[in-house]
Amino acid sequence: MIKRSANYFLIFCLFLMAFFIFVSGCSESNELNNDNINLFSDNPLEKSTLIAVYMVGSDLESEHKAGTYDLNTMIEGYGDSDPEKFNVIVGYGGANVTGWEGISIATMSQLKEDSQDGIFGNENFYTERDSGASMGDEKTLEKFLDYIMLQKGYDQKYLIFWDHGNGYNGYGFDEIYEDELNFSEIKQAMINSESSFNIVGFDACLMGMIEVACVFESHADYLIASEELEPGSGWMYDLLFDYQAKNPKTSPEGFGKVAVDTYMKSEDDKKTLSIVNLKETDNLISNLDCLSDKLKNEIVAGNFEKVGQPYRYAEKFGYFPQEEEQTSVDLYDFISGIKARVPSASDECDLVLAGINSFVLYSAHDDFFDNARGVSICSPRYIDSQKLSSIEDNIKISDEWYDFFENYVEIKSSDNVKPEVTYNEDDTFTVSDNLGVAEVKAEYFIESDSESLPVGDKYIIPDTNGRYYISVWDGKLYYLENENGDYANLYLEHIGNAAEGFEKYQSSIEVTRGESTESAMITVIANPKTHETMMSVDPYEPDSELFKRSAFWDTDDLKSGDVVKTYTYVYDEESDDYLEVLLGTLTVDETTRISYGKIPGITYSFGISAEDFNGNLEYSDLVILNADSN
Repeated sequence: MIKRSANYFLIFCLFLMAFFIFVSGCSESNELNNDNINLFSDNPLEKSTLIAVYMVGSDLESEHKAGTYDLNTMIEGYGDSDPEKFNVIVGYGGANVTGWEGISIATMSQLKEDSQDGIFGNENFYTERDSGASMGDEKTLEKFLDYIMLQKGYDQKYLIFWDHGNGYNGYGFDEIYEDELNFSEIKQAMINSESSFNIVGFDACLMGMIEVACVFESHADYLIASEELEPGSGWMYDLLFDYQAKNPKTSPEGFGKVAVDTYMKSEDDKKTLSIVNLKETDNLISNLDCLSDKLKNEIVAGNFEKVGQPYRYAEKFGYFPQEEEQTSVDLYDFISGIKARVPSASDECDLVLAGINSFVLYSAHDDFFDNARGVSICSPRYIDSQKLSSIEDNIKISDEWYDFFENYVEIKSSDNVKPEVTYNEDDTFTVSDNLGVAEVKAEYFIESDSESLPVGDKYIIPDTNGRYYISVWDGKLYYLENENGDYANLYLEHIGNAAEGFEKYQSSIEVTRGESTESAMITVIANPKTHETMMSVDPYEPDSELFKRSAFWDTDDLKSGDVVKTYTYVYDEESDDYLEVLLGTLTVDETTRISYGKIPGITYSFGISAEDFNGNLEYSDLVILNADSN
């Protein structure tokens, strides 16, 4: 009895210590300092940890050998670890390449032996194999989880999902069977296998969503995931596994922090990653439910703009405007916008913001995503009533929040009226719309063959009287250029602000590298005063309905020898659609850069555009300006 009482007292003291350490470390910033994460267990005995990796190879392996690369980095980081203290088991397959048919389950020691000839899966170095299984099948995942749950003697178990991700739509694509895992399948596999993990992590795109957290809150303590597309290089397993091997007392929270920090060490751009506390999921959703009635009342009362603009201006993820795709928005940024525009919901917004701070333990981002705070939520931008019915089960985090969201989508979807743009005698414009205005931009064009070709835009805001003004354009914008004078104009869409006063732009391009041609999105952040710029290039597949895939390149920069084609989009009345028009072609060399100046051309024009929340767009009359006259 005395020993048991002493243990209870010790546990109570440790709990108080952990609590005060956590509270003392809290701050307004979402990026917590190291004191917020208890890196090491207070248990004097070394902990034993098992990491299970579900690796769906897909085209990442068949086309880019990304699975092979990461298996080798896992082997490197794991080293000569004692599997009784630190073990890694990988289930890999789902790629149309020898050795990756079906699923193979192997330990690090087996993978190390298998790696000697540079090819995984071509020899009998595995514990189990089912060459006929689809890794996009619920039953295959369930069998893998069953196997992991049978592994006894481990104090901590982590599960990592590796492959393409597409937010609330699902994860993983077995290219042999053309089969992906949706979240109802993943959840059922977790339930059937009675799975329980300290951490579930996604080395996959767009999975840092509250909707994803809801799937795993009953099956894990923490979730590690990215709000944005992940670069093809993914997690840094050599550094992460090496740390775990050398620090066996590391807690799940500490492992998550190291996963985030090592991921941010890669040279790739456009990175976000966070670890969230799944035990706080219900609290956060409860706070959102309290807000949902206020938001529903606003839009039903006709104040649609007050809710719609925070959605429109919040940090965007999975945003492909020419494909009419936007997966999510940062939840903290969205709610902050609501608080600023809907004063009657201020208290409810404060509760949600506090809930996010408790939910997100640790997060990081680079300069391209200054407003990423660790968790995102479904964006309604390109969702209509028909699409909503097909994704209801994926995005319904609660009945209350869905009720608001459904009303938002239905009201938005029924609007077929374009905004009205009126020119005023004082050289300003007035813009109005039946639901309110989503955004107003200054638009810049090159005049070519009696056709106006868009080459850029920029957000503008009204003055205190609600009027919009744009000064005469001087013909200067950003474009691609080599030192020898070769250039290609870009259509750069202004999509928001980045860190330290920089502005963020995106443009659709096509890149030919060797024998491969990829559609890509170029993101540029630029200082509007000094015109200092940074750019990042993300290849994707516009013909895939479900997965916008970030292909595996060894860099997200352009390489010498790349041939870049730039495009713009012109509305065609006959087809009632936008047509892709080639703007320019440039062969990249070591001097290629984003330049700012008078863009090459003969005649320019400019005006404003106004868009409502259903994508109805109206332009003002254009002002034609000869290039030599300014």
